Amino acid sequence: MTLPNALTSIGYEAFYGCTALTKIAVPNSVTYMDSYVFQNCSKLTSVTLSTALTAISSGLFYGCSSLTSVNIPAGVTSIGSSAFSGCTKLQNVTLPSALETINDQAFYNCKAFTRVTIPKGVTLIGERVFGECDNLTSFSVASGNSSYKVSSNCLVSSKTGLVLTAVPFGLETISIPAGVTYIPAYMFQGDYHLKTVSLPSGVTDIRNYSFQYCSNLVSVTIPASVLRVGDGAFYGCYGLQSAVLNNCPAEIGQYAFAYCDKLSSVDFGSKIRTIGYGAFYSSSSVKTVTIPASVESIGSSAFPSSMEAASFLGAPPSGVSDSRLLSAAKKSYPREHGAEWQKLVGFDSFSGFLLSSMPEVTVVSTTIRPDDPTVMDVVYKVKSSARSVRVRALAFVD
Repeated sequence: MTLPNALTSIGYEAFYGCTALTKIAVPNSVTYMDSYVFQNCSKLTSVTLSTALTAISSGLFYGCSSLTSVNIPAGVTSIGSSAFSGCTKLQNVTLPSALETINDQAFYNCKAFTRVTIPKGVTLIGERVFGECDNLTSFSVASGNSSYKVSSNCLVSSKTGLVLTAVPFGLETISIPAGVTYIPAYMFQGDYHLKTVSLPSGVTDIRNYSFQYCSNLVSVTIPASVLRVGDGAFYGCYGLQSAVLNNCPAEIGQYAFAYCDKLSSVDFGSKIRTIGYGAFYSSSSVKTVTIPASVESIGSSAFPSSMEAASFLGAPPSGVSDSRLLSAAKKSYPREHGAEWQKLVGFDSFSGFLLSSMPEVTVVSTTIRPDDPTVMDVVYKVKSSARSVRVRALAFVD
């Protein structure tokens, strides 16, 4: 297609979905192109842009899955959000030295990228700019850039401390640089190359969905500094086999380790505070768990229905209602915590009343059956008449 030399601007979605378009040259008279001009031009392979452009608009080439090359004019200072998102065949592009801003997901899912060089003048890189660039293995930053640097193969912002900006999706092993204090949401989402990740001491927050669908990640050790493992942080990590929460006083978010099919070993350490709703939901290889005394609450459906045994290293947290956990706990509640049975609900086998609801009851003695630690023989008095009853854990209460 040939565009007239008198053309000065191209409007919103001007060539949207033109699936027969294969090549186009934008004349140098064009100074402005609106958003999504070439969106979903699925057969477009090459483009020559006007040298007069100073910005690449949002979604300009969104979904141009056949695009292999494009020149970014020397005067361009900003690249809009999702500008090249889904350009799965786009080869490495040269970013102009005038560039200052790369907005969210600008090159998301550009699977043919293998390397990226950040120019000297770039001061802002948005979220997930290079997310799911599956073959990207290296970053470099031009000399003189005071905003970004490369550390341990990762691109980090150095403006205020170290902030993880982008990671190379083409590597199997990644060590997060020391000094990083949080893993941004969605940072590694869909990184199927990743097998091993090392998190530094000092990380306090693993944010929502940060490692979701890292299907080949085998193991993870959470540093003692972590205060929160976000919702869905490791959701769908089907290859994950072990998770060690290294005595961190963390809250485990909703569905944090859900659908981790091979996860069989979970070490909570001794300081975990909260296990959220569905935290290990449908992680069917989790058969046994030991809940530390530090746990204050456990959400519903926190563990898979296939779990076989659970034990508490202290008083069970109040208000636990998860039938899966209760069922497993009945099989393995440790004898050495017999005193904590005073916090369990017991039924009078004759009257059906809760012992704890009868103010005239005085417990005389309690004995845990040696052959079944989930059963306790209780001798008690109702007013002055002695009775005995055998009680079993049915639910946990204060």
